[in-house]
Amino acid sequence: MLQPLNDIAIIVPIDLSLMELTKSDSFGMKAAKDAVPEECLRWKIIAAGPGNFSSAGILVPNPLHIGDTIIIGGVSNRGLRETWAKMIELLDGQKFLLCRGFATDKFLIVVDREK
Repeated sequence: MLQPLNDIAIIVPIDLSLMELTKSDSFGMKAAKDAVPEECLRWKIIAAGPGNFSSAGILVPNPLHIGDTIIIGGVSNRGLRETWAKMIELLDGQKFLLCRGFATDKFLIVVDREK
């Protein structure tokens, strides 16, 4: 089982078909589902670190938990698809992305939390 450190979470897309890129007639690759609303690209957290320590040495728990479904804001779905297409299969033939629970450059919205 993977155990990330600090506030890092390992995520995978819920619907792999939304991640597909197709060859365009013009130059480069094109996202197959560009018409899909931004909120439709959802990610499942498969591993999450415990959190970060404050300056006082107190553990601040990671806001992300295994099983959470999230939406990543501040990054376009097209950008996420292009990043996903460039990823290599790193672990047991599976691709995944990393995100941070306390990231300041993006915002994460938990849309479903498993109990």
